[in-house]
Amino acid sequence: MIKRINQYLLTHNPLLWNTRVLWIIAINIILHGFFFITGLLSITTKHIIDYSSVWSVGGPGLYTFSVLCSLLVIIIWLIYFLRNNAFKNFYRIGKWYLVKEFLIILAILFSTITYFESFNYGVKLKVRSITNVHTFANEVNIVNHAMAYIPTDRMPYFILNDCNERIKNNRGYYDEIITDTVTPNFNDPINIIVKQALRRPDAFSYKNYCKLFSFRFPYPAIDSARKISSTKNEWLDRHRSDSVRNLLRAFVAICKKYDIDQKLDIDALTAAVFATPLYNISIVIPTTEFYRDNFGRTQRNRYFIQTFSITSVFYFLYECLPNRRSFEDQRNAFMIEGYVALCISILVLCYRRFNKKVFLISIVGTIVWSIVLGLFMAVTRGSETSVAIFCLILCLVFGLVAWINLKNNSLKTVAGTLLNWHIYLAPFFTMFLLLIVNEYYQQVMNRFYRINNQNAEVLMQNYYPLLYWIHSHNTEIVLANLFVIIFYVAILFNRWARRWHVMPEE
Repeated sequence: MIKRINQYLLTHNPLLWNTRVLWIIAINIILHGFFFITGLLSITTKHIIDYSSVWSVGGPGLYTFSVLCSLLVIIIWLIYFLRNNAFKNFYRIGKWYLVKEFLIILAILFSTITYFESFNYGVKLKVRSITNVHTFANEVNIVNHAMAYIPTDRMPYFILNDCNERIKNNRGYYDEIITDTVTPNFNDPINIIVKQALRRPDAFSYKNYCKLFSFRFPYPAIDSARKISSTKNEWLDRHRSDSVRNLLRAFVAICKKYDIDQKLDIDALTAAVFATPLYNISIVIPTTEFYRDNFGRTQRNRYFIQTFSITSVFYFLYECLPNRRSFEDQRNAFMIEGYVALCISILVLCYRRFNKKVFLISIVGTIVWSIVLGLFMAVTRGSETSVAIFCLILCLVFGLVAWINLKNNSLKTVAGTLLNWHIYLAPFFTMFLLLIVNEYYQQVMNRFYRINNQNAEVLMQNYYPLLYWIHSHNTEIVLANLFVIIFYVAILFNRWARRWHVMPEE
């Protein structure tokens, strides 16, 4: 069967036969499916708490195994692919043969180096089946509302941290040292305000709580701190203890769902809320299960809630769910993988287009001038901008001299080597430019900061709109550059390689 398919491809589509693209794609589909299923099976509801991010689920072992699989497939593919070369053997090839060959090489390499992405997608899909966006927003609301009745720190309940007070003072008082034992410094207006607030009978009250627990998720269904405060105060004014109790039960149910360590007395917490007419804070719940007593012995807290685990679980869930941040992270990951695949493709293409002598000289020469450049910058203590400028000049000089030699049909080995060096640097040309632009942007920003600290970005936007736009869209520019370089290699570099190929031998 395989022999028959290969024979058909050899006679009807030699490019597909030579690149072995059908077989590699089939192998990659199988391997991606294997990694995807492994990702699906690698996580359960109870194990979400064990991971801080999607990348930590597989761990170093997963990525090592993925790289080894990629190397094995690439090596086997190259053994078959490099056996035959229609271009070097002067077979008749179509106008777009070299372009299609390069794009096939790029597609093969990109699909081969991204097995671990299928594993990560499997993890995300499993998490989404456990907790979708609607459930996530509902659970975040329950946690944010419930934490108002579980005091783990007195400061969120301080009168000056009430919603209205924070708006009026345009600040919060979470980092102040709240104590009555220190004589107030009347030269410090903040100290005076704090001391005056401490004398109030409702200085620390459930009524004053106005914050989100630790989440800033941009889903519209998640309640704001003001909404939480409004609901809480309505329950307090109406003495709705049953509502508080049911909310705390829902909170404990979420902790049990994700295996978050906690031990809370719901009835005691509910009673504490309504214990005084001003709803004063009377207890503080520890955030760790164990503590050390005065004799250094480990003791277990009677009641506790591991708030760090709650934060870790929900940030992990958020990373797996569809949102702007996860989209940007995935885009950046694919962009980096695209550049890696492009650089490897360029190496394969240079070996494919030029003779072994030119390719070997280009590789050795790249190593040599990279070392020389590094030593020169180390001795002269050159900045990153200096390196970027030097590499830009090298890229332009290599390309220009190679083009002149091609036009004059002279120095074939030199022309081929310079073409290789030029294309090695080409993918990073835009990045070097951005490095220079960003350095200049920072210098101008620092000057504006010295003049007007608060409006520095506004001034940059008004006086240097193009510079500001470039600085604000670095990622988009680098991503667009990836496709520009693919086009550049596919069309121009292949045309120059074809022209080099027919140059007279030296």
